Amino acid sequence: MNEKDALEILKNEPKKFKSFPENFKTDRNFILKAVKINGWTLKHVSENFKKDREIVLAAVKEEGVCLKFADESLKKDREIVLAAVQQENILNEELSLHFADQSLKKDKKIVMEAVKYEGYALHFADESLKLDKDLVLEAVKKDGILLDYLIDKRFRLDRDVALAAVKSWHGAFAIVDESFRKDKEIVLAAVKKSGHNIELADKCFLKDKEVVIEALKQVADEERKIKKENDVNPDFTEKDKENASNFFPVKFFFDQLNLDEDLKKDPEILKLVGLLN
Repeated sequence: MNEKDALEILKNEPKKFKSFPENFKTDRNFILKAVKINGWTLKHVSENFKKDREIVLAAVKEEGVCLKFADESLKKDREIVLAAVQQENILNEELSLHFADQSLKKDKKIVMEAVKYEGYALHFADESLKLDKDLVLEAVKKDGILLDYLIDKRFRLDRDVALAAVKSWHGAFAIVDESFRKDKEIVLAAVKKSGHNIELADKCFLKDKEVVIEALKQVADEERKIKKENDVNPDFTEKDKENASNFFPVKFFFDQLNLDEDLKKDPEILKLVGLLN
């Protein structure tokens, strides 16, 4: 087996490195090329190469979470950890910040980079940073559901965090402070994620045409999406499709809302729910 063939194998099957001839296992230049192609190769190299800064840096630049295979001394290396958190693989459930030395989990820049790629990375930050508003904002922008179980509940009172969360996650409006149910900007953002959030908003918004239209649009869009999925569903019979085509949740939603009388007769709204051509 030549070098080209060996590298081609490692591209998809890094664990096969263990069965390679000894000359490959001890060849630093080959290993450096290998981790650049597939960072997971680092898992299978000998311990002395896991202490090699250039090799580890190349590996984490290819796959950040491979930081976990590095020697402990290199998990304290700021450049290596920074490179790792900037290369998260969204298909991998692990996060490289988890494997960084504790001293670097106190580094706001590193944590910020990690959170930009995956909001849940805040979980692995030092406790001193978990109440940092900049980091919390970045986390909920990425994944608003974090406000439900990871972010300190005090941030539900923070307008900036609340707005970022409702823009990111449809369920955030239900858990942010109730005072925001009178905040039009937050309400608009909430109904754009889920029209049903208008039911949680202050009753005054049932008279607000802009808010009502955005809520109905979201429900109508969801209805169209479901119908489209049903049309191509191989398990759906013709009868199922017929029943689905007669299902109009936006009309039901419209009927259930206690709208202002003028809005109930508004031509733009009636057209939106299919009650006016």
